[in-house]
Amino acid sequence: MSNPPAAYTGLQKHLHWAVVLLLLLQYLLFDGMGRPFHQLMDGAAAYSTTVFAHIVIGVAVLLLALWRLALRARHGAPAAPAGEPRLFAQVSKVAHGLLYVLLIGLPVIGLVAWFGKLGAAAEAHEFGTTVLMWLALLHVAAVVVHQFWWKTNLLRRMV
Repeated sequence: MSNPPAAYTGLQKHLHWAVVLLLLLQYLLFDGMGRPFHQLMDGAAAYSTTVFAHIVIGVAVLLLALWRLALRARHGAPAAPAGEPRLFAQVSKVAHGLLYVLLIGLPVIGLVAWFGKLGAAAEAHEFGTTVLMWLALLHVAAVVVHQFWWKTNLLRRMV
């Protein structure tokens, strides 16, 4: 965009925080998919509240991430803050791209693993969730640096 917005739209903000909440639920409450997946691979009925919730939350994250990308394409995203070093602005673009790849790819890989009973896809899903967790922590750390070290007031764009 030639004239980037100063902040994200209200809907973009709500979708961002909805995804954050869903990911926290997924990690904290519904992450126990190892045993049910092994039961599924052994031919046993493996559906439980945890399995169902994990699948539903994963699909919701996928749909919300796609919606967020559509809104980003339509409304754009704020430019990097003036006080941000150039290297960090470039790293930020890569990190945001990876976040979207993971937010879309992980649910797809998870669905393929579960419904296709594919162990390699399950391993890729598990590895990807670890990468997503670390990338999300890096994302939060970057916000803290912006707010308290560089004092760019970056957080106001997403709250």
